[in-house]
Amino acid sequence: MLKISSLNNERIKNINKLKQKKYRDLNNKFIICNDELVLKYRFLADYIISFDPYILNDNDILVSYEIFNKISDKNNNKIIGIFSKFKNDYQKPNFIVALDDVSDPNNLALILNTMDFYNCMQLIFSKNTTDIYQDKVIEKAKESLFNVDFMQVDLLEEIKKLKVDGYKIYVTGLNNVSKELLKTPKAEKIVLVLGNEARGVREEIFKIADEVIKISMDNLDSLNVAISGAICIDYFQKKNV
Repeated sequence: MLKISSLNNERIKNINKLKQKKYRDLNNKFIICNDELVLKYRFLADYIISFDPYILNDNDILVSYEIFNKISDKNNNKIIGIFSKFKNDYQKPNFIVALDDVSDPNNLALILNTMDFYNCMQLIFSKNTTDIYQDKVIEKAKESLFNVDFMQVDLLEEIKKLKVDGYKIYVTGLNNVSKELLKTPKAEKIVLVLGNEARGVREEIFKIADEVIKISMDNLDSLNVAISGAICIDYFQKKNV
């Protein structure tokens, strides 16, 4: 194993930079500071970092407690995993969830959890959707990050292609043709599009939607996008069973 004892070590500096999106993108790597998650998916990690030599293998890095705490923002973990970004396959199953500029990492994580629970295996999202590899998403999504296939795309163009491939595009939102979710007809191949927390789905995507769906609420003005997504996924997955 490699031993590093200096905070000024160039490799440590580069690892620490992975907490920033631009360096994750530049190096095509991301960092996980969650012992249970790292140990479970250790076989996928490039290497791990710890101050405990007894849990390290030959290709791992042993660091001082001071260096470890410089990299990790947590107080109770002792393992850091360095992973290459996933090369997920785009299988195009009959049910696909699409996110249009969802900005809150908690919402993205909860959508991943919901998809994992309902065995929805394909997520696509726009270029401006929050970074799926950031620590806030990973900490809440946990294993769902590994279980759900996801891909960042030019969402408008990808939806157009899926429409040509026979998918019906279901967009959540309100307009003069919005249809109550529970009255929405079933399609064999569905793309469910969820929008940005503040402005919803882009108008360009609305224009090519086959159905615009809404969730009727007696006591609320609106629902969080993760909750709306969970309700819609539940409905469509139950209908497709």
